[in-house]
Order: sequence, then structure tokens, then C-alpha cells
Amino acid sequence: MTTYFSQNTILEDNSVMLRPLQHSDFENLLDISINEPETWEYALVRAHGKENLVNYIDIAIKAKENKTEFPFIVYDKK
Repeated sequence: MTTYFSQNTILEDNSVMLRPLQHSDFENLLDISINEPETWEYALVRAHGKENLVNYIDIAIKAKENKTEFPFIVYDKK
């Protein structure tokens, strides 16, 4: 039986794309992690700074593997 966790679900329109988080997203999120710490204010795992961001992504992807969470990344196309 296929579950949502094994699918590569992508939601997209002309303005935004929502897709599963991947380790390769580190570079895309690093600037936000360093320069916009308030973004992570309500996150259960802080992702402010390089080491914390790596930890955040690792935990999120592990949670998907454990089928307890489905982490997404949102891209603003504009």
C-alpha cells in the first residue's frame, strides 16, 4: 500500500511551490536561518545558524522517514 509519506507530493501554481524538504535545501535556507532568526521563533527545533539548520533538516527528514511528520519547503516564485 502506498502512503503519503512515500509519495513526492508537490503543490504548485504560478506564484508558489510546496514540496518535500530535502537535505539539498540547506543552501536555500541558510540565509534565512542566519539573517531572519524570528522565522524560527515558534519552531520546536531552532534552526538559527548553520549547525542548528543542519540539525533541523536532519530531524525533519527523520520524522518523515518515521512517518510522524511531513516537512515541506515553500518557494516563492516571485
